[in-house]
Parts: sequence; C-alpha cells; structure tokens
Amino acid sequence: MPFRSKKQNAWGHTPAGIEALGGPAKVKEWESDTNYSNLPEKVESGAADENSTPKKKKFNFAPQRTRAGYSKAQRVA
Repeated sequence: MPFRSKKQNAWGHTPAGIEALGGPAKVKEWESDTNYSNLPEKVESGAADENSTPKKKKFNFAPQRTRAGYSKAQRVA
C-alpha cells in the first residue's frame, strides 16, 4: 500500500505510525510502493481510493404515529 501524501509519509515514520503500520518492515514496504515523484502535500478531503467502500446513508427516523395520532413520547399522561 503506498503513501498517498507527504503528510501521511511523515506520520508513517513517527513511533505511532510505525506501530500502526505493523513495524519498520511494513514502513519500508509502504516506502517501496510509493511513487515520490508526484506525491501531493496533502490529500484533498473526500478523496477515495479504489479499495474504499461508499459510506452508508444516514436515515432520519421520525417518531412513529400510533392509532391515536401521537407517538408515545408526545402523549401527555
């Protein structure tokens, strides 16, 4: 898996990045897969690679109506 930006590359060489990637050998693997000739400074937000899955749509659940026309939360006891 190649680094996608210079910032990601810098993070990959920090202690937290090395641990998250799986050790120094994995960091070297990422380095060998990276094309540094056209590496952007930062990946634009919303950019997706071919391995990412589309995000699920969030639903807005409205209160369900009962036979009386009000939800249980709206009823006054």
